[in-house]
Amino acid sequence: MTQLGMPQPTIATPRRPELHSDAARVAIVAQRYLGVQLWPWQLRVLSTALELETVEGVRRPRYKRIVCSVPRQSGKTELIGALLFTRMLQNQWVWYTAQTRSEAFDTFVMRWAQQWEAAPFGIKARRSAEMPGAYSPQGGAMRIFRPNGLGLHGKQADLLVVDEAWQLDYATGLELEQAAGPTGQTRSAYQKWVISTAGNADSAYLSDSIASARELHTGEDRSAVFIWDASGCDPEDIDAILARHPSTGTPVQQQTYEHLRTEHALMDRTEFMRAYGNVWPESSSDAFAAAFDAHADPQLVPPTPGYPGMVLAVDASPAGTHATIVASWMGPERPYFAVVEARSGIAWVTKALRELAQRWQPRSVQCDAMSMALGPVQAAQLGQLVTYTDTRQLVAAAGWMADPASEYAYVPDPILSASAHAMRRRKIGERFAFGRASDGAPIDPLVAASLAAYAVAVPDHALVMA
Repeated sequence: MTQLGMPQPTIATPRRPELHSDAARVAIVAQRYLGVQLWPWQLRVLSTALELETVEGVRRPRYKRIVCSVPRQSGKTELIGALLFTRMLQNQWVWYTAQTRSEAFDTFVMRWAQQWEAAPFGIKARRSAEMPGAYSPQGGAMRIFRPNGLGLHGKQADLLVVDEAWQLDYATGLELEQAAGPTGQTRSAYQKWVISTAGNADSAYLSDSIASARELHTGEDRSAVFIWDASGCDPEDIDAILARHPSTGTPVQQQTYEHLRTEHALMDRTEFMRAYGNVWPESSSDAFAAAFDAHADPQLVPPTPGYPGMVLAVDASPAGTHATIVASWMGPERPYFAVVEARSGIAWVTKALRELAQRWQPRSVQCDAMSMALGPVQAAQLGQLVTYTDTRQLVAAAGWMADPASEYAYVPDPILSASAHAMRRRKIGERFAFGRASDGAPIDPLVAASLAAYAVAVPDHALVMA
């Protein structure tokens, strides 16, 4: 699937030539019925992503999750449209969303609906606000749903596509994942595609999707990832950036190049590199996040309940949409910690904390007196076991965790890493605390971790008791 002049991907799950792929079917349907000639990069993605294998007599896609990240003007809308249409013609149930439901609706109406209806298959496009989508007389259908997964509950799906995922914050992405998971449990053909241009510091859902898929890009865990970007290029070197763009070597190369040169002259370089180079911008938390990630210890496991000196800490997001309980304990030379439970909402905290306190017998439970977790913690009625911290402890805990000289280790957890990468410092006088406000990943896992680990590392720090 490689053509002369086609830029190579930064990372791509390798094709397994011994497996048949359904890519040719999509390419033929796209050309014959949609008038779309798929480009080399699109064919490369489809060739691997649509590999088929037979397991216990059932033929199914080799990959259940596909993450694809390309710059703008790469033709991803044409790729998605051809894929959705082909799967619908196979009498499958396919679902599509984008950064908002209205954006998904606009893409469907403006880019796909007319083409699909013009094809000789009797497809009917529904352009109304209620149940928008396309319907085949043979039983296949494409439906639009909200990016938070609303509308998926109780439904089944053979294919889910999440477009422009970089604009989804962590909370929305979490809701989407919880709603999407059950839709494919009984569908052998199930796949979920996450496709997008690079994001920014608030794009926690896409960041997590790419990070986890990159770790498994050899095909393990039935995940595949494909990324084309201009990483390493000088933002001022437009020729080098253009040479890495997936439109290179295609019939529209010249047209795309002219557009990108114009945008390069007008746009802020950081935003240009994100949009057209597919390069994630650096954030002010990068240095802290990199140092924090380095403390993850894959060999570390939490101790058994009842371990002496255990400390639990609880924190919640400002709107109470997410909460986390973290456990910390002293290792041979330094504090260790691990996420015990992290879920949407805060109502679950009361019961979980009671059960943990009874089973683990912690030395203390740390909770910020200004946190949204305060109510559920008080409802647990743990009495003097709870230490209600104030701003002084928040500042001290954050400063200790951010200090390069501090020694600690933690059980690797995606939500902790995402929290560290989304963190923004909240200045308090000449010092700082971890600011809880974020449109990306929730910060409560990091706040809870800092309170728990600091209480173990510096057990004699000043306390504000219940």
